[in-house]
Amino acid sequence: MDSIMNSSFVARNESRICDYLPFTVNMVSYVATRGTLSTTVLSCVFNGLTLPFTLIANILVFVAVLRKLELRTVHNTSILFLAATDLLVASIAQPAFVVYQGSKLQESSFSCEALAVYTSTVFICTGLSILTLIFITLERYFAIFYPFKYQHLVTTERTVFLIVVVWILWVIFISLVRFTPGTTTSTLSIIASILILTSILITVFVYYKVQKLVIRNRRTISASTSGVSETSGEDSRRRRSIPETKTSRTAAWLTGSLVLCLLPTLITSSVFQAKVTNNVTLYHVIYPLTDTAILLNSTLNPFIYVFRSESIRRSIREIFRRSA
Repeated sequence: MDSIMNSSFVARNESRICDYLPFTVNMVSYVATRGTLSTTVLSCVFNGLTLPFTLIANILVFVAVLRKLELRTVHNTSILFLAATDLLVASIAQPAFVVYQGSKLQESSFSCEALAVYTSTVFICTGLSILTLIFITLERYFAIFYPFKYQHLVTTERTVFLIVVVWILWVIFISLVRFTPGTTTSTLSIIASILILTSILITVFVYYKVQKLVIRNRRTISASTSGVSETSGEDSRRRRSIPETKTSRTAAWLTGSLVLCLLPTLITSSVFQAKVTNNVTLYHVIYPLTDTAILLNSTLNPFIYVFRSESIRRSIREIFRRSA
């Protein structure tokens, strides 16, 4: 995400490019070289091809879940919010990125408006994705380790309300930060780093606890089959907790996919700080590639939902059968 932030916020005294916009965007002029042209064409073609897949796949997830009452669970509701952020990326951020990159080929420059739309929406949507993943992970932890309280306290309506409130607060917060005079790259880097690190730590903690529970349950079941008895209440609790671990692993898959897609950007931030390359290469070769990796996450997410959920796969198959 630093590539987005670094391309959006640089010192105002470096150039006057795009100075008519309400906030500072990429101030490095585009220079048509073999490297920049190749990167521009590659990013346009790749994102142009993945964009329709992202739209269709996430829409299919929405339809598959909403068409069946039994799929409208708390967990799937959270998944739909994550799919909503991916739809925002595919409908606004990714097209703006393609237009921004494509404008370089036509004008040997770039569209300030397209870049402004891209940098604004992708940072907001990436933050929403991370916050939603944190919520999904915590919801899974609560469902596994406090099943009775979970059934009593956690409802679809409360989940929708809480996520919507978090989303609104994030959008307001980031908007205030972006339009505040004197906002620097360091400020946004700190915000992004805190979100990413929090998501990773929570996921690792929950996944570790879940794996310990799975191992303990397997040993208990093995002992039970060997003649060791257990109370019906304990048996019921263990049987409930085992299926929940699959959805917790899905949350881990989603977080892992996000981290992998953000990893090139995190590495690039070190390149930016070290200043080991020129600005043209940094802004028009390295950043477009790392931003493409970020956008790829919205394409991967729906395939993870389908791969990890038999019920969603079954619902999608029924959709295709009816349409055929």
